[in-house]
Amino acid sequence: MQAATVKLVSAAVIAMLAVTGISVIGFTADSVDARQGVMIDFGYYEVDWIEMEFPEGMTGDQALDAACAERSYPVVKDPDGSVYSVNSKTELEKVEWGMYVLDSSGNWSPVADPSGYDVSNEKIISWARTGAGSAMMPAVDQTGFTYYSYAKLGKNPMGEDLKIVTLAPSVTETVCAVGGLDYIVGTDRYSDYPNGLVSA
Repeated sequence: MQAATVKLVSAAVIAMLAVTGISVIGFTADSVDARQGVMIDFGYYEVDWIEMEFPEGMTGDQALDAACAERSYPVVKDPDGSVYSVNSKTELEKVEWGMYVLDSSGNWSPVADPSGYDVSNEKIISWARTGAGSAMMPAVDQTGFTYYSYAKLGKNPMGEDLKIVTLAPSVTETVCAVGGLDYIVGTDRYSDYPNGLVSA
């Protein structure tokens, strides 16, 4: 009978923490979500996030060049100006480099002309090696806030060390893909990827 009581109390505590966490995210989202940046999606769960400001008049091409310069990634362009490779990751058959922005539903939409697209009003843009926006790494959670703005340099909005507990393998892989591997302090028993998680 004691085991059933412990399970019931644990479930109630988890439910209360979840409700409290949702309300905290809601109150802090405006200040956290204000940062801008470029997500470079190389495909196959390899993603890099470069936080940067988009000044008035900055185009998508200029944002990519600035982000890659910060990471020392070489960018090779075709004669027509389209991106052929980023950090030696070339286009593949039916998998091209392109620029994407988030639509009102939080889904990635392609930009036809990155060299003429002013990114200053965007919070997050992506340059991705993909065949479609639906194949890209998601950038926002269910509430519409970007994963990349939750924390900076391993700190939460209150300045405390970031600690993440994931409760499903898909969540674990997503957190790791967006650079959160070092902040995971607990996970479910079925999360066995990536290898860095298992060795940690």
